[in-house]
Amino acid sequence: MEQQKLLWIVFALATGFLVVVAAAFIVFVPPAESSVPDQGIAAVDEDIFDVTEHLKKGDKPLALEPEEPTEKETSFVIGITEDLETKPAASKPAEGETEKTEAPAPLPETKPVPEAQKVVRAPEPAPAPAKPAPPKKVRVTEYWIQAGSFTQRSSAERARESLKEKEFDSVIFTRNINGTEYFRVRIGPYRHKAEAEKFLSYVKNISSFEGSQIFEVYVEKTL
Repeated sequence: MEQQKLLWIVFALATGFLVVVAAAFIVFVPPAESSVPDQGIAAVDEDIFDVTEHLKKGDKPLALEPEEPTEKETSFVIGITEDLETKPAASKPAEGETEKTEAPAPLPETKPVPEAQKVVRAPEPAPAPAKPAPPKKVRVTEYWIQAGSFTQRSSAERARESLKEKEFDSVIFTRNINGTEYFRVRIGPYRHKAEAEKFLSYVKNISSFEGSQIFEVYVEKTL
């Protein structure tokens, strides 16, 4: 009988020690995420749970339920790479208040100028036209083929027609020498003497113009 009492006393002391350890564990150990798997751990209601009965059954020590981590919300903006400029919104007037706008300053009144006081400006004179440069006279040497010289104009006209038939254009010059008027039939002018000599050989091959010759004429030309 005494041995049975002793066993109950030892059992009561062990149970009280376990209760104290479990209470200290619950109070002083902060809740943390547990790496122990959830298998075999049932939800415990602290109001009806008996620690002593739990230990008698030989169950495993209590383990705190791990707190479920809260998921952090993340947001992503796709397709925007530049900073958006935000402008402050215009403040609206409170209820019962009317929005006031400042009136523009009045412009100074301008009075028309009487016709008698108006200043009439004379038109500016037009610029004088630039004076042209004076013409420049240059003495030029021309070469003519004289096909004949006649005292009668009719004779000079017949010679001119004969040259025209041979495709030579000629000009009749008039010159008065000692009271006698001469009509000279000439072909030209030519700028170079060599050119005049070349055509002279053709004119001498025409009948009645074998005595043709070259004359140098000095002429003043205006440039």
